[in-house]
Amino acid sequence: MNKQLQRGLAALGLSLASWASLAAPVTVNFSVTIDSAGSPLVGQSFTGSLSFDDALGSVMGDETLFDLSAFSFDFAGGSYALGDLFAASAVYKNGQFVGLDAQGDGFSFMPAWGGAEAYFGYDFGPDGMGNGSFAAQIDPGNGVPEPTGLALAGLGLFGLAAARRRTR
Repeated sequence: MNKQLQRGLAALGLSLASWASLAAPVTVNFSVTIDSAGSPLVGQSFTGSLSFDDALGSVMGDETLFDLSAFSFDFAGGSYALGDLFAASAVYKNGQFVGLDAQGDGFSFMPAWGGAEAYFGYDFGPDGMGNGSFAAQIDPGNGVPEPTGLALAGLGLFGLAAARRRTR
């Protein structure tokens, strides 16, 4: 009976430890700099951030698309959120973040497809249009997820079982 209990606790501890590391939210901070001549916003930079769960990607060949779970972008006097986008995905190619594929009312983000750089474009009709460069930085705080309380409890039970066995 002791061996079965020990094996069961070991299996529980390992499964809980691996379960805790499956999903990791990723936050990306980005900036857009308008660089098209003739744009009323030329030379101006705008910032934003996006988040997604890296365990929920859709693989398409060498690309992986992640639906956004959060989005914020301050642009041209307006603030935009996830609900303001028609479609939005963080795009990875061969394991590297290559940009954002998203469309809003009058603006769009395009990832680096086929050797082209990631960029941002907008068209507000008579208020102007233009495009610019897109630069992103993945938040380093999203490296390795911290163990959850449940995983730590499982490891504690495993340690208790091992200590109990030693005392016998």
